[in-house]
Amino acid sequence: MVHYPQDAILKFEEVSYLIKQGDEAKLRQFLKTCESKRYAAHSDSTAKATKQYLDRASALCSTSVPVANPEDPDAQPEQPAPVCFIPDLISDNKSVYQWAGLNLGDYNCMLLQKSLQKLATSSGATKLRFWGKIQGTERDYFIAEGSAEAAATEEEQPADKEPRGAGVNEFAYWVCNSTDENKWTALPDLLPADI
Repeated sequence: MVHYPQDAILKFEEVSYLIKQGDEAKLRQFLKTCESKRYAAHSDSTAKATKQYLDRASALCSTSVPVANPEDPDAQPEQPAPVCFIPDLISDNKSVYQWAGLNLGDYNCMLLQKSLQKLATSSGATKLRFWGKIQGTERDYFIAEGSAEAAATEEEQPADKEPRGAGVNEFAYWVCNSTDENKWTALPDLLPADI
């Protein structure tokens, strides 16, 4: 079944025939039991890549617990800043995305959810959602869409540029290359020349 998943019943009959004939050598060769596999061989490059991935993933899941000042018994612990509304990607992945024929996987959805929460905290977005994934030739791009204030820029903007929150610039967009990244890059607002 491992080596011939499409012809499992036919191969089972062949194994049965070889057992009845008593030809041990042909049976071992047919079942490929003599092949040596080195599944447990240690690889430094794989171990290093795995450790880097786990470090990035655990940084997304780490939360600091507010602690009261031990010197002041009446002090209340600091409350974390509220995070804006972010749809639940894990339940969406199990229902909506799979209906459309997509599946990001539960683990990647969890990492993406945590990454979006960090983005919401750092960007000050009031609404944030996973917009989609673009598969590139060299890297993939995960895109988030949300409502956020425009960053103050020193450059002079064209007079006919639509302000953030209106028209083509109704939403702000951020992009990253991996679900385990904390670094989201804000995309610039659209100008009339872009359209």
